[in-house]
Amino acid sequence: MQTSELRGLYKEACKSMRQEPDEAEFKMWKHVLGGHDARDVRGALEEHWAGERGMFLPKPAELRPEAERLAQNRRAEETPEFCEDSILGWRRVLVDEKLANVQCVCPMCVRARTA
Repeated sequence: MQTSELRGLYKEACKSMRQEPDEAEFKMWKHVLGGHDARDVRGALEEHWAGERGMFLPKPAELRPEAERLAQNRRAEETPEFCEDSILGWRRVLVDEKLANVQCVCPMCVRARTA
């Protein structure tokens, strides 16, 4: 995630809690959450607001486990499923007595590539 995106999320969170943004606190947010996708951090914030500690501005370490869980779920949903005989839609076959990689043409792999 871009620093500007994270800064925007941090400022939004501070504004919703009626607090002034603090540069030192933002540096900690950047250190802990900077490598996460903005969608996952936003989702973690929303989950925090809905919880029993939602009346406090969360520390980045409180958001990280939820952001990681959301990222894992999102990656699982976005990853296409290929057949068991192929690896990421490619098969190793023998062509002219040499192993070669060719695209799998089973219906499952074709659907995954076109999705």
